[in-house]
Amino acid sequence: MLDREKVRKEVESWESFFYNYNLGDRPMRHNELGIRLVDGKWQLYQSFERGGYNVIDTFDKESDACEALLYYLRSEKRRQERYRKFREQELLKHKERLKREEELRKQNTDEFRTVDPFDWR
Repeated sequence: MLDREKVRKEVESWESFFYNYNLGDRPMRHNELGIRLVDGKWQLYQSFERGGYNVIDTFDKESDACEALLYYLRSEKRRQERYRKFREQELLKHKERLKREEELRKQNTDEFRTVDPFDWR
């Protein structure tokens, strides 16, 4: 059975994962995904930047709510990893492009140095 402490341990073990989440042990904050106990039912919610929240699903058992929360957090983790890889690839492409441009500039300046049209000697 999955409980809040197991979810916390798993999420804290992820390297470079940044996302606001709440396991129902503190007040609701802006821009977070969390679970909370309301009238004997567990709610999975997403809070908004300017206040308010949206209930995604309601569960009878804590373990079911924890599984759903962990599912969404794992999805966010995968999204962040894909974006990080994309950014790394884009940075490499940019560096290669700058290197090619610098090589072309160097070739062009070398060509102009060999033949100077303003040299009257």
